[in-house]
Amino acid sequence: MQNEVILLLEKRFTLTGEDKKILEQKTRSLNRSDRHYYFKELKPREREFKQYFKEIVHDTDAQELKDMVVTNLLERGGDPSIADGLLMDVLGRIEVYHQLRKNAEQKGIRLKALNNFGGIGLLIGLVGLISAVYLYFLNR
Repeated sequence: MQNEVILLLEKRFTLTGEDKKILEQKTRSLNRSDRHYYFKELKPREREFKQYFKEIVHDTDAQELKDMVVTNLLERGGDPSIADGLLMDVLGRIEVYHQLRKNAEQKGIRLKALNNFGGIGLLIGLVGLISAVYLYFLNR
């Protein structure tokens, strides 16, 4: 199944086959030539893409778009494609991840590691807080 977010982009922008292929992938999975193409051709256009998504969110129900992105994420085990990430930036990543977790629990779909938004960030923050308190009392 083709990514519906890319289909939204195709309605407004002319995307080549290479554009679609790269927008469908995760940033981490791009090889060197794909990264070069992405940063040369697509990254400069991200502002236009996000502006278009903002217009869509303003004109339509944001919940429908969240459902569309969550469906794409569930198919990939929770890993967003580049196109999904652009729409998630407009909709709010935390809200999308919250809905993703809720839908994954309801449908019994297991998400890939590190997709629980904030899990590792919470751990790092906690260690930082404990270190700060320890250093405060050490220097008193």
